[in-house]
Amino acid sequence: MSTDNKTTGRAASQSRAKPKRAGAQKAAAAGRPPASTKRALLIGMLERAEGASVAEIGQRLGWLPHTVRAALTGLRHAGREVTRRKDAEGLSVYRLARPETVGR
Repeated sequence: MSTDNKTTGRAASQSRAKPKRAGAQKAAAAGRPPASTKRALLIGMLERAEGASVAEIGQRLGWLPHTVRAALTGLRHAGREVTRRKDAEGLSVYRLARPETVGR
């Protein structure tokens, strides 16, 4: 059996890589994740005027509270401004400043 037609190693896996979707390329160029990712859904929830609580985010994305808090920390480490305020019932509500308003 000849192995001349087979490629092995790193070059083989790189040659079979799927090209990025057009939506993913546009999102990457804008510095935002594709709209279908959980991170994008999280950003969308936090950019709303009313923000979102840990419980609301967890229910919508199927995450446990510690995962929600870790994702919020990840956004902070990525340079996003995440704020926390108490609502009328005393629950923490998180909001995300839109990228064009950060630092003004």
